[in-house]
Amino acid sequence: MIDPNFTPWGPFISPQYKQEPITNSDITIASVVWGLTILNACIALCMAVNQTRSSRAPWRSVYIWMIWVELVVSFAMGMECYFHLLKLIRPSELHTFAPLAHALIQPRFRILLLNP
Repeated sequence: MIDPNFTPWGPFISPQYKQEPITNSDITIASVVWGLTILNACIALCMAVNQTRSSRAPWRSVYIWMIWVELVVSFAMGMECYFHLLKLIRPSELHTFAPLAHALIQPRFRILLLNP
């Protein structure tokens, strides 16, 4: 069902933007995937805590920072997509920049790991 009050916003929205209807099966599938994402995040959180504790200097370790930043950013992007399907976040082109920022940040961590 299309909600007429659910209007797009932002400077990058095309005038030809058209909402796609979100069905109950879309929400059901997204909820199952979101539940699996939360489970995966909990497992990753336990592993991150263990690796942080085993590090000699976790505040100075780029590897530890990469783990935590990746975990937080990935979880936030998944939550943003799920909230958009539930129509808690209005359509915008600004959320498309999150994967771009993620792609730009991640190679820098790899470079830092290769050149300590």
